[in-house]
Amino acid sequence: HAGYSYCGGCAGFAYRQISPIVV
Repeated sequence: HAGYSYCGGCAGFAYRQISPIVV
């Protein structure tokens, strides 16, 4: 997800639940 690039910390934890691959 390119969206996690803006904030790997805040978005990263959220995307982790959606797609653990991004983290």
